[in-house]
Amino acid sequence: MNPQNVAKTATCVLGAVGAVHIVALAGGIPSEYLGGGRYPDETAARIGEFGALVTVSVFGWMTAARAQWLSRPSPRVVRGFMWAMGGLFALNTVGNLAATTLTETLIFTPITLALSVAGFYLARRPITVSMATPGA
Repeated sequence: MNPQNVAKTATCVLGAVGAVHIVALAGGIPSEYLGGGRYPDETAARIGEFGALVTVSVFGWMTAARAQWLSRPSPRVVRGFMWAMGGLFALNTVGNLAATTLTETLIFTPITLALSVAGFYLARRPITVSMATPGA
């Protein structure tokens, strides 16, 4: 597997997950289906969704930088975020398995598991800088 392709795929998946969080924040998904069905009320669900959107956006930015789609901070910073992404999505996978909603368990468990594996994979692989010029 090419780390750059893994990073590109992860960036696209994170974008789709971010879109789901935006739809949820806009009220397109009932709050009882959010957060594994464990939010006590709609306000808590909105706060949780906002936090999730910010987190997914930061990881999307870092994976886009790792894919060399964007200029990036130092490789140590990117690698640190990839470790954090792997760990956070591993915890999220466990949470999805314990969700009270079947949709969360069946749909989001494989997605968060794949993002966790991608994060750990990208954290362990060396970061190389492509010398190719765009359009070449």
